[in-house]
Amino acid sequence: MKKTVIFLCVVLLTVSSLVLAAEEEAKKDWELSTKMSIWSRYLTTGGFVGSKNPSLQPEFTLSHKSGWYGCGWASIDMKRGDWTEVDYYLGYQFEIVPTITIDAGLAYYQLRTDPDEIAPYVMVSKGFQFQGDASVFVKQEVPIEYETGRDSYLTYVGLKHEWPIPKVKSLSLIQIPQVVVGNGFDGKWSSVFAYDAMLTYKITENLSAGPAIKVRVPMSLPSDDCRKTEVAVGGFVNYKF
Repeated sequence: MKKTVIFLCVVLLTVSSLVLAAEEEAKKDWELSTKMSIWSRYLTTGGFVGSKNPSLQPEFTLSHKSGWYGCGWASIDMKRGDWTEVDYYLGYQFEIVPTITIDAGLAYYQLRTDPDEIAPYVMVSKGFQFQGDASVFVKQEVPIEYETGRDSYLTYVGLKHEWPIPKVKSLSLIQIPQVVVGNGFDGKWSSVFAYDAMLTYKITENLSAGPAIKVRVPMSLPSDDCRKTEVAVGGFVNYKF
């Protein structure tokens, strides 16, 4: 009897350990990333001024090691106390060969003053090393107005580079210069140079923060989206669970 009890206790402890190990392994399959940014104004990548007032922008991304991910993002007008835009993303990211990645998915843009948009997208990026991690990318997006069915085309071509600041531990500069070319729902073509930079300080393994800047410069004839050079400054806090 005593041996049976001991045996059952050993079995119970073994099973419990295996269950806990499986749960811990399952947690490693998923990653939740949160980001909170504050900006002097809301600028889109294409140069459109979404809001001239200070804006708060929360973002949540849940990703799985298989490559699937979902994301939610919003821009809140701090002066008006109301949202300007809410975006949702569902996509799949995979590596076709070493250093070449494809990211494809569907975005839903909920806009306060314009019709909602559905936007299929695909992005191809090539990673490389040059004084830090870097990648060049091309992204094609086809926004479609949910109510009217009108569509437009946006092409992004750019570079992302993370440069570790020499002799300053845990500090790096992330820069994303890119050119955005597209035709709006009115059929007019325009092009914009977009530059984003974030000075990132890694506080802990999962927590980082720093200042940031966005610059948008019209390259073609000014359009309704980008009539002149626009600048926004802000800061962010990023935490990964």
